[in-house]
Amino acid sequence: MAFGAWCDRQYGFDYTGVRAHHGLAWFPLLKESGVIAWERNRRYAESILEHRGPRPYTELGLDAERSLYSQFLENPDSVMFVSEPQRAADCWPTFIP
Repeated sequence: MAFGAWCDRQYGFDYTGVRAHHGLAWFPLLKESGVIAWERNRRYAESILEHRGPRPYTELGLDAERSLYSQFLENPDSVMFVSEPQRAADCWPTFIP
């Protein structure tokens, strides 16, 4: 499984809770057919896994036709909402990832 995340260098990730639960809430399992099946980690409260495909994030001013990295290189300010969420404050009340 590959995991990617944006982070600001001044912040870090705290995986203490993940380690305490022996992993994430759902485990991806690759079946022989090549299909991914999801198994719930029973160390977490019961939940429903939602699977969503990619979508453009035009409300954040992102260009779906170009990589995030190239957008950042051209204009670092274009992704400053990562470290300064208040820059996109109007988006957050109705934001759907």
